[in-house]
Amino acid sequence: MNEQLVTKNARLSVSELAVKLLSGPDKFTDLLIESDQPAMMRHSVGTWTEVRDDHGMEIVFTLPDLHAFLNGVFTQDESASGERSGKWISELYSRHSLHPAINLSVFTDEARTTMVSHRVRCTVQMQTMGEAIGLVMRPLRSIPDSVESLGLPIQASKMLQASSSGMIVVTGPTGSGKSTTLAAMVNEINASRRANILTLEDPVEFQH
Repeated sequence: MNEQLVTKNARLSVSELAVKLLSGPDKFTDLLIESDQPAMMRHSVGTWTEVRDDHGMEIVFTLPDLHAFLNGVFTQDESASGERSGKWISELYSRHSLHPAINLSVFTDEARTTMVSHRVRCTVQMQTMGEAIGLVMRPLRSIPDSVESLGLPIQASKMLQASSSGMIVVTGPTGSGKSTTLAAMVNEINASRRANILTLEDPVEFQH
């Protein structure tokens, strides 16, 4: 690996890169960071491109970079087992993957007065060989105001408002908007009638 490149990119942490990309105009469905490999973005199903810095160079993070990021994640959020930071490495080695959803926040100025925050769902996975770790971050966009705002037929909204029993099944490939659709449905029920709403999800993605 190009040692000079790794040293240069080490100035930008995993969190800082993610927030910079999430705050930019380039919309993507997934950010893939694997230790000692160029960071990649997916814009649509099956379409991956390398993440480049302001000089057009590929961005590479080392295993210690990923460890530093994950130590921060499991300090502020509960780990997959419900225990606090310090256990995530053993959890990862025993389960081979972890799936936290976090609020990713970084300061954007040297005075540390302006903070930008984005909610993301992470998948942390042991690679098949060696000590490498793969990290995938999926942006969790704002909760839609209504089902109609997603372009779904008005009948879907009326069905939610009129029905009090039954089952709705939402299906589709990765990145097609299943979670966003469900969040819009929950939001619309919450806004249109008095009801107790119970969600079963791991991790919790949208915060209503």
